[in-house]
Amino acid sequence: EKRLALTLLAQRESYARALAEAIEDGLVPARDLDTSLARQLRLWNDPHINETLATHWGLARESSASAAQEIASWKSRLTPERIAAADPQNGSKVFAQSCASCHTLFDQGNDIGPELTGSNRSDLDYLLANIVDPNAVIGQDYLLTIVQTKDGRSAAGIVKRDTPASLTLANQAETVTYARSDIKSVERLEVSLMPPGLLNAHSESEVADLVAYLRSQASQ
Repeated sequence: EKRLALTLLAQRESYARALAEAIEDGLVPARDLDTSLARQLRLWNDPHINETLATHWGLARESSASAAQEIASWKSRLTPERIAAADPQNGSKVFAQSCASCHTLFDQGNDIGPELTGSNRSDLDYLLANIVDPNAVIGQDYLLTIVQTKDGRSAAGIVKRDTPASLTLANQAETVTYARSDIKSVERLEVSLMPPGLLNAHSESEVADLVAYLRSQASQ
């Protein structure tokens, strides 16, 4: 319910400004925002909102310029011994919190992003490349699409259905169908719906647990 409320606030510019003020005043904890919500708020390109996020939440990297360095850093810490000692059962909880809103693994999760069960999960390089730098390789079906409506709403997600009469957009919080007559503009960006910086929200131990779970062969 909290996630749905924050998503609604991020979809209108005046609501987004009010949310930024609430974060500044301590009424809404900045930790309640995840990376996708922070990016949704930044889409308004409002100086006050951006300053609030930078001060109270942090920065979200969209460029892959530093991705190789970040991947190398994680790989040096996530040694075979470290992963072998990790707790995949706790990793399943981290997955439920951070990944299941978009991805399905072992029949658990959502179908917004790619299905993970059959992917190359045993390869640590593959996992880190896709988690740390989701914008490096993006399937056409998973490009981030921004819909602006004539009544002032903004929504970001992936297109699930596109017809002459309507467009259906899905994100981590909801799936909404917009009538073409209500849409002001549609912009498809060359970035993934999955935002960068997901691992930064977790401790090294939690990341090791998550990787152990992602590499496992059965649900925990």
